[in-house]
Amino acid sequence: MKLRILHIILFVLVSISVSAQLISNSGFEIWSTDGPFDIPDGWTSSNEFTFNLTNTISVQSSTENIEGSLSAFLYTTNLGFAGAPYAGWLVNGIPQLDYSTGVLDFFKAGTGFSEKPQVFKGYYRFENNYVSTDSARVYVFLKKFDVLTQHSDTVAIGFLKLGPSSIFSQFELPIYDLVPSISPDSIVIAFTTTDVLEPVSGGVLWIDDLDYESQTSFVQEAIKPQITISPNPATEKITVQPKGIKGIAKVNIYNSLGELVKLARMNQVDLPYEISLTNMHRGVYFVKLIDGDTVLETKKLIVQN
Repeated sequence: MKLRILHIILFVLVSISVSAQLISNSGFEIWSTDGPFDIPDGWTSSNEFTFNLTNTISVQSSTENIEGSLSAFLYTTNLGFAGAPYAGWLVNGIPQLDYSTGVLDFFKAGTGFSEKPQVFKGYYRFENNYVSTDSARVYVFLKKFDVLTQHSDTVAIGFLKLGPSSIFSQFELPIYDLVPSISPDSIVIAFTTTDVLEPVSGGVLWIDDLDYESQTSFVQEAIKPQITISPNPATEKITVQPKGIKGIAKVNIYNSLGELVKLARMNQVDLPYEISLTNMHRGVYFVKLIDGDTVLETKKLIVQN
């Protein structure tokens, strides 16, 4: 285990020294042997607990993938005499893990990172043949160490449920900026096969090709096409006014979990364009102006129904 921890530390230090913006082993192409099981370099897995307790492997490499040769494959295991379900999990860096209970603190993990992405994305496949309502999870924390308190604070956060998908599908996780004036120094990325507090059996999850869209790219794009929304906050409807578009563009509205709730197609003769907010619950949404597969701009919308 000491060799395992040293290996991760060395990997993190090399990653930081080369480029603080790299997501560690984002395609899960590099795996190393840690005693009885393999682990993706730069990541810690639930094997650290499940194998220690019952010789059960809950994370391994898979040749089913979207790009490259390998992906990460996680599954919920049943532990102990009662067969209690335990979520398969994967987190970059080294989390705080209680080996006697399996309780995990993701926030203690992470690797060096100084950008503030607006979207974290990747590809996944999730199935549970026993519980149709089960879903996997992905969490992202952007942290900044405070020299006065000697603790890391969360400066941006994202969370998304990954529903059933029999094929590899792309997920897009909006990142909510909690402290716009502060840049992070590290990022925590965590995946689980089920709710870690109320786990259910049967979940299997593949993950591959992680990436992000940085804030810088959106600033550059905003010089060209852009979008205005009024009113904001809104209750019954909004008026959308894209500028600088050519031909037909899409306006997609996503909820805070990254789920598409509204879609509109428009061209210059339709402008300004009204979108009804019927059946949209109170909360924060994200409105994206899209041309083809390119996101031109993203705006936050507050619905007060």
